[in-house]
Formats: sequence, C-alpha cells, structure tokens
Amino acid sequence: MYENHYKRLASDIIIFIIGTVLAKAIQFILMPLYTTYMTPEEYGVAELTNYLSELFFPISTLCIYEAAFRFSVETDFDNNRLATAVAKVMIRSIFIGLTVTIVCKFVFHYQYAFYLYFILYAYSLRMCVAYYVRGNGYSMIFAMSGVVYALSLSAFNFLFLIIFRRSVNGYLLSIGLSDCVSVIYLVWRGKIFQDIIFKTDSKDDLKILFKYCIPLIFYNVLYWFTTVSGRYILQWFTDFSTAGKYVAAIKISAVINMFQQAIYLAYQLNSSRVFNEDKREKYYTEITNLFISLYCTIGAVVVCCTPILAKITLKNDFYDARIYLPAIILAALINCISSMLGTMYSTYKKTHRMVGVSIIGAGINIAFSIVLTPIIGTWGVCIASICCYFSQTIYKFIDIKKFCKIEYNWVIIIPNICLLTLQVLLMSVNLYGSLFGSIIIAILLFIINLKYILYTFKQFFCN
Repeated sequence: MYENHYKRLASDIIIFIIGTVLAKAIQFILMPLYTTYMTPEEYGVAELTNYLSELFFPISTLCIYEAAFRFSVETDFDNNRLATAVAKVMIRSIFIGLTVTIVCKFVFHYQYAFYLYFILYAYSLRMCVAYYVRGNGYSMIFAMSGVVYALSLSAFNFLFLIIFRRSVNGYLLSIGLSDCVSVIYLVWRGKIFQDIIFKTDSKDDLKILFKYCIPLIFYNVLYWFTTVSGRYILQWFTDFSTAGKYVAAIKISAVINMFQQAIYLAYQLNSSRVFNEDKREKYYTEITNLFISLYCTIGAVVVCCTPILAKITLKNDFYDARIYLPAIILAALINCISSMLGTMYSTYKKTHRMVGVSIIGAGINIAFSIVLTPIIGTWGVCIASICCYFSQTIYKFIDIKKFCKIEYNWVIIIPNICLLTLQVLLMSVNLYGSLFGSIIIAILLFIINLKYILYTFKQFFCN
C-alpha cells in the first residue's frame, strides 16, 4: 500500500514542480529586470499594492477555492453541484468588488484602485478554477497552467517594463493579465463550463461548503498579517525605498518556497486520498519526518549560497538588502515546516482549528515588528518573522497531536533547527570565516539527515 502512495506522491511532486516551481522561479529570474527598470520606491509601491490583493483575496473568494479542492477529491460530492456553487459565489463577489472599487477610486481617491481590483479578481478566478481542476485529479493541467502563467508573466513584463516603460502600472498589469491567460487555459483544458449548471439550487451545497471554508477566511486574513504586515510596518517607520529593498530580498526566499509549494500541493492531495485508510497516520508520520529533514538540508545549502544569490538578483541600490538574506531564508524554511504540518487541518477537515494558530502568528509578528523596527530597522521585521513562524510551528506540533497521532522524530528535528539557527547567525554577522563555518554546518546537517534522505529515495524510486 505505502509503496504505491509514495510513488504517487513522488509523481505528483514532479508534476507540481513543473508548474508551481516554474511560476515561482520566474519571479526570481525576473528580479534583475525589476531591480534594473524600477527604482526601490516604485518596486515598493507596486509590491505593496500586490500584497494588498493577497489581503483581500480570502475575503473576495470567501475561501471557496479551498472547498473547491477538498470536496472535488471526494466522490460523494457531485462535480456539477460543486462547480455551480463556486461559480455563483464568484459572480456575486465580482459585482460587489466592483462597487467597492468605484467608491475607493472616486470617494477615497485611491490611485491604484482599479489595478488592485483587476489583479485581485484575476488571481481569485485563477485559484478557484485551478483548485477545482487539481481536486478532480487533473494534476498535469494544473501544472501546465503554472507554465502558461510563467511564460505570460515574462512576456507581459518585457512588454510593459522594457518597451513601454510603464513601471508600477506595467508591473501590476503584467500580473493581472498573466492570471487571465492562465484562467483561460484552465477553463479550456479542464472543460469547466460543462460542469456549471446555473439552474441548480445551491443553497444546501453552500451551507456544507461554507462550514468548511468560512474558518479559512479568518485564517488567511490573519495569515496575511503574519506574512506581509511587517513590510507595511517597515514602510511606516522608514520609507518606500527601504521597504522596496526588503521586498526584493524576500523574493529570493522563493528558492525554498517554490519547492515547498509543490510538495505542499502534492502532499495535500495525497493525504486527502489516503484519509479513509486504516494506517494513514503511519504514512503521515513518515512523510512529515522525511520532508522536515529534506527542508533543513536544502535550506542549509541555500543559506551558504546567499552571497551568490544576492549578486545575481539584487542590482544597484537593492544590493544593500543582502545582509538580511540568511534571516529571511531561515524564516521561509520554518514556514515551510509549518505549512507541511498544516495540511493535516484540511485533510481532517479541522479548518476551525487553524484560526488559533493564525492569531498567535499574526499577534507575534505585528507586536515584534512594531517594537523592534523603530530600534533596529529592517532587522526588526526579520526577527519578528522568525519568531512568528517558530511559534506557529510549535503550536501545530502540539495541536495536531490532539486529532492525528503523528510521531515526530525529535532526535532529528531539534538538532536540525539548532544548527540552522547557528548557521544563520554566522552568515548574518558576516565575520571572517563565517562562510566556511556555514559550509561546515551544512555538511553536518547533511550527515545527520542522510538516513532519511536515503530512505526517501528508497521509498519513492526503488520499491
């Protein structure tokens, strides 16, 4: 049984890497373009507008995209009912959102109101369709939609930033138009329209779906405060230039996050598939411990490579942000572990329990950022992020054990976290020999995790 699940998980990871990693990687690859054709102030304004769309995203969709995935996996929920319910929610949201946008533009005179509306709903539609397609088992179509998005984003960025020199407006248009192209591809290949029957009465279906996804609205809004609020706090206490440099450095953490996203999507799908099997907790235990080891090993290598990554991606004034990269990578890595654990909430349909962890994370991040940023500037936001993700991970370790008996391998996990933290401290102080010490720690982590890395390859490829 487990050999088949391992191979299926490995296959799904590869498929999701094709789409998800490419979509994330393209943003990393395009960083030299952004830092060449945009000033730190312009890039800061553009990205902070983009981050606003992430705040409103769970509100505009009511997190119905999460229900579109989870219930499409189950065979006892009809696809026509599910697709129709999701479509009805999004159509109403689009008209309500347009009304709010008009008020923001002409009453409150928000300059980028319509740009924000465009990228918000383009992304919202893309996620709803993509999650529905993924839940129905069309993993390759889902992955290829990421390829379509990446290619479109490259083309539109070249057009609007280099040829037309549209700066902030061009950056935002590129994001929204790329999402639209991806939506068209998903609807076409996934044959979505044939599943939507507007005459269907969706009242009872929406009650079931909202019971699952309403708690996720609070979770995702609070998650935004967890991950993004520090950037606004930094801009508040400093300026757009400083915030822009920090945001550019954050993009480099995509080196880890892009692979984590592929693993997360694949594991979320497979953990739901095996949910009704007797020995599911043994499977969850093995996968969780294996990937924590892999995350830490890969993360240590990335930390060693931060000087090279900074030289490649951070041009001109943005290069000042290179000193924050090790801390940013550590925060991203801990967030990867936290996200891996978080799949259990959706698998067990315990989404209401996610609100508690998000409150803790958002509270710690905002409080630490407000206290530390006026004193130590950008370092305050970095430290706040690390503390936030650490607290959330510890919370999940404890809380998930209450409904899922995962056996964590603390003999491996604790040394990994301690050595990674030491490595980041060495690279952050930038003393003579710091890089050498960092490489030694990376080698130690590889030795510690070697057993689990070999076990992973054996389970995934040799059985």
